[in-house]
Amino acid sequence: ALDFGENPVGTSIDPTMYLWDNNSNVYLIQQPNYSGQNYAVYNALSGVGVQATSSHSNKEPNRYIKPGQAFLIRAKVGGTPNLVFNHNMRTDLNKVGNEFSQYFKNQENQNDKFWLTLKTPTDIYNSIAIAYNANAKDEFDLFDSQLINNSANDLFYSLSNDDEKLAIQGRKGHFSIEDEVNLGMRYFTAGQYEIALGKTLGVFGSDQKIYLRDLVSDQEIDLTEQSYVFSAVTGDEVGRFQIVYKPGGVLNSDDFTNNDTTV
Repeated sequence: ALDFGENPVGTSIDPTMYLWDNNSNVYLIQQPNYSGQNYAVYNALSGVGVQATSSHSNKEPNRYIKPGQAFLIRAKVGGTPNLVFNHNMRTDLNKVGNEFSQYFKNQENQNDKFWLTLKTPTDIYNSIAIAYNANAKDEFDLFDSQLINNSANDLFYSLSNDDEKLAIQGRKGHFSIEDEVNLGMRYFTAGQYEIALGKTLGVFGSDQKIYLRDLVSDQEIDLTEQSYVFSAVTGDEVGRFQIVYKPGGVLNSDDFTNNDTTV
């Protein structure tokens, strides 16, 4: 296998890699023309990967590329792209089993990351990741990886502070409990959806809580304790959900009337 390390692409090539993982056969239960996120995404700077849209959770990419595995990568605007392969990048496939000790840095501030999954009414899964890094910004930068297909029928993404739709978001570290991350979705069918917490690392793997704030139902759900099931109709939804790290925020309630309160 090839070990791409933490930042193998220098200054002229974008650190986001897209790996084709065709699960389109499972979409036939939707309709023949269903469009999904068919590429798994890996960000070499963040050291984070998320799986492609699928009917089950697997095949999360990491820094190790197996022989014969193709991937896409972008040259930066104005750059002179040179993707170099050499013998120093060769590694034993057995190392893949130790991926977390191998490619996540030891510094605590670069190890604080977690994954979220949105499950659709027809058991399609979309995954995203949030990772804190001392060198990242809260606006779109190289620590972030965009969705490769914004026209897909089902979408799940986080938003940077300048509203880029991201599969992997690198947030400014050190991690702060005051931080808030906005989420967005596109729903292909109406019904019951479920947001769940996946893998956690660093401070999120110990005692740091992760809350999902629903501004429509005025709820804060501790995702470290339970997933959240909610109803949605077909279409796009932005501004309803946030990730926060402490409870007790001021929630929005557009439908509030005096009749709802008795003093």
